[in-house]
Amino acid sequence: MCRTRSAHRGESTISKAAFDQLYEAHFKDVWHALRRLGVYDKDLPDAVHDVFLVAHRHWSTFDASGPARPWLLGIAHKVAANQRRKAARREVHEDAAPPVASTAPGADAMVDASDKRALVSAALAQLDEHKRCVLVLHDVEELAMPQVAAMLEVPVNTAYSRLRLAREQFEKVVRKLTRQQGAA
Repeated sequence: MCRTRSAHRGESTISKAAFDQLYEAHFKDVWHALRRLGVYDKDLPDAVHDVFLVAHRHWSTFDASGPARPWLLGIAHKVAANQRRKAARREVHEDAAPPVASTAPGADAMVDASDKRALVSAALAQLDEHKRCVLVLHDVEELAMPQVAAMLEVPVNTAYSRLRLAREQFEKVVRKLTRQQGAA
């Protein structure tokens, strides 16, 4: 990415073209990461905007020798935590509703995929924030554990411990929810 020096502030900034390229390349990753980190669907546009606003504001802290994705996902983690706090203050307790399947050919497959997404979302929602973040960043976003630990500002061994506990808890929750769906 291209950096320019701001003459009046002495800050490192990103050019508009480079920022547009960053936005286009990582918008979907940021959107999906925020969703998996527990941001409500109705808050996703604002949260994505916040991530890129923070990225633009703090561009001078980005090490351009590495990839931008982990850096943006670290910002997304913090934005998601803020969004969840805001939602809790508003006392919004909505379930993420899966999209309604059409009656067009392949509707059964759409319903099945929608049910699986809803199950995963429900299971992730039952994990505490620390475990959910490690699980999403490592297993879903496929970031290396040292990167995840650095983003969360915890020792690598703590991150691995949280990952192990998150996987165990996630598996138990999925089994429980699956049994409940089968009984219904």
